[in-house]
Amino acid sequence: MYSFFYSAADPAMDGNIAETQPFLSLASVEQKNAIAAAKTAENDAQTELLKFAARRESRIPLPTKRTEPKPKSFFRSQVWLDDEFPIGSKTRNTSRNAEQWIQNSDSPMGLRHLTQSFGSKFEQTISGGWPTMTIPEDGKLHFWVRPDRFEPPKAISLSLKVGKKSKRWVWANSEESGKLLAAGQKEPDGPLPVAGQWTQLSVSLSDLPANDVVQDLQFGLFNGICEWDAFVCSGSYENTEESLDWKKWWEKQKGTDVLLASGPIAEAIKAGPDSEPGKKHASEVETHYYAYICEQMSPELLSKRKAWRAKRVERSVLEKSVAGTFVFKDMDTPREAFVMKRGQYDAKGAPVKPSTPAFLPTLKLANPEARPTRLDLAKWLVSEENPLTARVTVNRFWQQVFGRGIVLSSDDFGTQGIPPTHPELLDALADDFRSYGWDVKRLMKQLVMTRAFQRSSTISDRSMEVDPENKFLSRGPRMRLDAEQIRDSVLAASGTLNPAMGGHGFLTYQPPQIWEPVGYGDSNTRYYLQDHGPSIYRRSVYAFIKRTAPPPFMTNFDAPNREQFCTKRERSNTPLQALQLMNDIQYVEAARVMAERVWAANLPSDLARLEYIMEQSLSRKPTDSETKTLLNAYQLFRNRFAVSPEDAKKLSVVGETLIKPDLPATEVAPLALIINLVFNLDEFVNRN
Repeated sequence: MYSFFYSAADPAMDGNIAETQPFLSLASVEQKNAIAAAKTAENDAQTELLKFAARRESRIPLPTKRTEPKPKSFFRSQVWLDDEFPIGSKTRNTSRNAEQWIQNSDSPMGLRHLTQSFGSKFEQTISGGWPTMTIPEDGKLHFWVRPDRFEPPKAISLSLKVGKKSKRWVWANSEESGKLLAAGQKEPDGPLPVAGQWTQLSVSLSDLPANDVVQDLQFGLFNGICEWDAFVCSGSYENTEESLDWKKWWEKQKGTDVLLASGPIAEAIKAGPDSEPGKKHASEVETHYYAYICEQMSPELLSKRKAWRAKRVERSVLEKSVAGTFVFKDMDTPREAFVMKRGQYDAKGAPVKPSTPAFLPTLKLANPEARPTRLDLAKWLVSEENPLTARVTVNRFWQQVFGRGIVLSSDDFGTQGIPPTHPELLDALADDFRSYGWDVKRLMKQLVMTRAFQRSSTISDRSMEVDPENKFLSRGPRMRLDAEQIRDSVLAASGTLNPAMGGHGFLTYQPPQIWEPVGYGDSNTRYYLQDHGPSIYRRSVYAFIKRTAPPPFMTNFDAPNREQFCTKRERSNTPLQALQLMNDIQYVEAARVMAERVWAANLPSDLARLEYIMEQSLSRKPTDSETKTLLNAYQLFRNRFAVSPEDAKKLSVVGETLIKPDLPATEVAPLALIINLVFNLDEFVNRN
């Protein structure tokens, strides 16, 4: 079938914009209702602000005596950046990463804060927007930063561009400064703040021209991860004519587009007070000035403005929390397609339209007069006239459970493929699967409850003679687990598995310099910055996959790199697999954590500990031979760590899971090696 559509699936082509079209928002009913309520609340807050600003007695500060001259300046604090960028501002950064907001209860101010992460230089620039960022007399800029606990940056920086003058500040430890400092600067402006905790920094703006507008606010880092929040500027602002008189402000805006103004009000402001639109909408322009522009206002009006901005942020937070996905979409005007004579791109033959091959059932169109769509094709694929989809799907799941499909060539059901070993069984399963609404969970339950699956995998002489490849299921399936299953089994046995579902992919332990050689300098996957905390113990299905450099723990165990479709995983046996199971941080850490749990259980004897380990790992007790071997190994390991207690301490800190301080390292370490030995058993990494 010919179908012409486009997709936003390639981040290199869309600038890493998370919602590049075509994009489908997957909001639940509850989320849709919450967003609708938030939009209503935002509109109500803005309406209340405008209503309040229209009342002259409500919008001005307490009056001074008329005989007193108006002060030349006034002191105030202006929030430049908190919870959202200035409305209407332009933002850019030195990478292809989009800005990332984190909603967290520990933000120093407001509902959320910004986070930056990069393996090299990352700078975020904000230009323009409302409210206008203006330099005051004797001004100071205060802001909060939190270098990451595990991946602190080498340095952080802040820059301001005001007219033709720029000012830059750098915070770094002396040994890390070097070329990171501004030109001509010998020492950093201060040490890098303490990693893992919020610190408020302040800089003096006295070197910058007062009352000028900031063109660019820029902040960033060199390597690592850092979080930013609450940029607040304080100082004395000049009482200019336009700051005291809304009409003077209006005259100055003539011919310009004003943020937050739209429709007749925007037209009136741009045309000027003496124009026909200006005269007609003068009262609305005055209200707009006091609602959004004026900085000397009553506390009540200020609270209304803050309330409206807070509702904007609440609505934005809800919208950003909705999951979404890239989708395919038909072009508005389908592109013509032709039969190409002898396959030459410039030798067009007869035109063709979307359809199915003539030897297959025809499409049933919802609208016979319209052009077939992708939905028509999807319905055709699962229609009763097309049994192939159900047969192929059932065969794939059978292959997953039994190690090989009823049709061995699971990627080829055609005449060149291998005939099914049990054709009637395949047809019956396909019909049942489709009859029960394509219920995968039900199908898998049926397969694992069969006598064929529950048979012993022990190979008898007769079975080996009659059915060496187990085509006819003369014994239970036996195969090495997939990469994800091995890692998840280790984490589950140790008690460290995080079962959280959904969300972003995680970046777990990985050797250094795997991403860097194969990534573009400004790519968000050039540098590998490992995640920390509970996320690195999530199920392997959520592991982040970089196609050109997939996680080694998956590659070593034959997981595909997702550069092409994979209908069947191959299973190899290499020394790297054994080395990984023995030495990979994730596996050693899992063994160590499980050892701590075993020791903390206060079991009565070494034998009881070994039985507990075997039951947790293999769901059975050890045999007499295994018991003897494990007890001998246990004693050898004990003797080793008794002589070298520093080695036991090194083993006790592998991974990020904190060791329990009251446990003796020289007792936990031998148990960890025994558990690591069990994790390496053939029985643990194979399904029997």
